Amino acid sequence: CASRLHEIVGDTFDVVSWPGGSKAVKKADWSMLTGRNVILWPDCDAKKDKSGKLLPENRQPGMAAMLAIADILHENGCKTRIVDIPPPGEKPDGWDCADMIDNGASRDDVRQFIKNLRPEPLVWLAQAVRKATSCLPCC
Repeated sequence: CASRLHEIVGDTFDVVSWPGGSKAVKKADWSMLTGRNVILWPDCDAKKDKSGKLLPENRQPGMAAMLAIADILHENGCKTRIVDIPPPGEKPDGWDCADMIDNGASRDDVRQFIKNLRPEPLVWLAQAVRKATSCLPCC
């Protein structure tokens, strides 16, 4: 995915990825991005729970990975924004930048898509809620 995106926008953006997928986010060395402005492009996943209901976006692997990366990058002095991907189920499971390009998106299409970013306060609010609910004191 990163190499395909680099082919299209590498003259304007540095494109990075990490080995191991969404479960290896915390194992990657993100220090090369310290202090930078970073745009995160999650996979558009459509995972379902055991009952067959689509998981909420923040529990989809691609978005969960990007929120975790945003936390790490924020601690390293980065400003992050997340590309406004379609909601879960609107695209095939795992849809990403390579799929967009493979489906005929032009350089301008991809650049325009990247410009459609989620508002920053909502990203940080979601992260704060996640942290608050994972660290509730026990009675």
